[in-house]
Amino acid sequence: MSSSNTVHLFSDSLKRGADGEDVLDKYFSDVYEYKIKKSSFADERRGIDRWFGRENTSLNIPVQYKTDDAASKTGNAFIETVSVGENMIQKGWVYSCEAQLLVYFVPGLKKAILLNPKNLRGAVDDWLAKYRVRPARNKDYWTYGILVPLAEIEKESLMVYAPVPCEIANE
Repeated sequence: MSSSNTVHLFSDSLKRGADGEDVLDKYFSDVYEYKIKKSSFADERRGIDRWFGRENTSLNIPVQYKTDDAASKTGNAFIETVSVGENMIQKGWVYSCEAQLLVYFVPGLKKAILLNPKNLRGAVDDWLAKYRVRPARNKDYWTYGILVPLAEIEKESLMVYAPVPCEIANE
């Protein structure tokens, strides 16, 4: 786990997230035959990264992806509750995600955990009472999140996909 003094570069985090998105797109389209459409910028601002559909159906499910490289080392998921920057305070993704489903991807474990964001929001108060809140620093802002054991996240899951083949290099 990186210390709270570590400054994460947004561009690096964005690249790691994009790598995770590519792996998940390939996995869900190849294995489960979803037709995956990338979201618009406006959808991304609402916490929707992809739309999952099926050929010849009206199925159109909004999905958010989260890639967490550190979780395989720490055993904890980082559930972001708030983001703080100069002149702004925003809700973290656990509160702002408008997607119907969230895929929490841990490349080091080759595991993707399918979650209902509403269920995660319902668990936050309990998790705040039980687990540590930790900052993560980027160049221009801080985020704060609850360090929730992956086993606890999996209890909230709709499904756990493993192994998810991936070529992402671990840090």
